[in-house]
Amino acid sequence: MSSLIEQTKPEADILDVCCGSRMFYDDENKDRMDIIYMDIRKDVTIEYTQKNGSTSVWKVDPDIVGDFRHIPFEDNRFSLVIFDPPHLFKAGKGIITNKYGSLSTNWKKDLEKGFKECMRVLRPGGFLNFKWSETEIPLAEITPLFPCRPLYYQRRTTKKSSGYWAMFRK
Repeated sequence: MSSLIEQTKPEADILDVCCGSRMFYDDENKDRMDIIYMDIRKDVTIEYTQKNGSTSVWKVDPDIVGDFRHIPFEDNRFSLVIFDPPHLFKAGKGIITNKYGSLSTNWKKDLEKGFKECMRVLRPGGFLNFKWSETEIPLAEITPLFPCRPLYYQRRTTKKSSGYWAMFRK
């Protein structure tokens, strides 16, 4: 564990283990003092020209570089852990892989380790918020890896993809 993080964010009781560019946070929540933003990548900047000609910039700059399979914090540390791992392993080296990262061919074992680690660093009574996109891997292949049954979940389906949010409690 990084003592610098403990010094700069001593009240942090939320851990986002795959924060990426913090895309699902609104602008006011992209750098909260009660959240430790972690990612395996650092100093990744991606510029993308959209169809309308405007340019978007995504930057991966976590508070701490870490791997969700080996979270560098002690047991029972956080009240909430956010787990939004990469969803792709066939994506190659395009903009989507650069933006979101990718899974290895051992993705089942990796995700299983990730769930165990997320639960390990949760306090008793704490919550694990999990997000999944079925772009390449259907949810039916992920649910056997769950650490326990979710308290609730929400599934969103569009013509192009299906997404899933689940909340677990330790």
